[in-house]
Amino acid sequence: MPMHDWTRVRSGVFHNFHVLWISTITNRLNSGLLPRGYLAMAEQVVGGPEPDVVALQFNDFERLNSGETGRSGGLAVVDAVALAPPGPRDPQGIHKAIWDLVTDQSFELPADRQITIAAYQALPIKTAYIEPIALGSLLPDMPLFLHCDFYVQAPLEMTYMDTWNVLPQTLRDLVLQ
Repeated sequence: MPMHDWTRVRSGVFHNFHVLWISTITNRLNSGLLPRGYLAMAEQVVGGPEPDVVALQFNDFERLNSGETGRSGGLAVVDAVALAPPGPRDPQGIHKAIWDLVTDQSFELPADRQITIAAYQALPIKTAYIEPIALGSLLPDMPLFLHCDFYVQAPLEMTYMDTWNVLPQTLRDLVLQ
């Protein structure tokens, strides 16, 4: 199903969908996509901005309850569930706003694809994998980097559709107007 125009509804309607989608992504990652020793959790404080979903590797699962991550392990962040087009504060989209803090490499959204899906790899070199999409496009699966060049594919379209399909018809009708 094509990506919907969430600007047609109040932010609370999208926020409801967003929270459900975060849960769906987390559940899918924990249902066999992540390798042994990794787990996904929603909205965890790991330093800096609070991501939607984190995949954590623990060297010692007893540390989970204490909030300590295995720093020799990995931390992967999914924050790709912001499906808003560029706005006044980010005229080239959220990726450019983030990327400008990291590098001086230029980035410009194509005029016909104004929504950015991005995956970031911090090590060994800060790298962004960018997929600009248009409304009506399918969402691509994106790499979720667990450690250096080791990643799993985050199933964005599948989890989006699973979430859309359980959204009450009244809310779906608002989005489709």
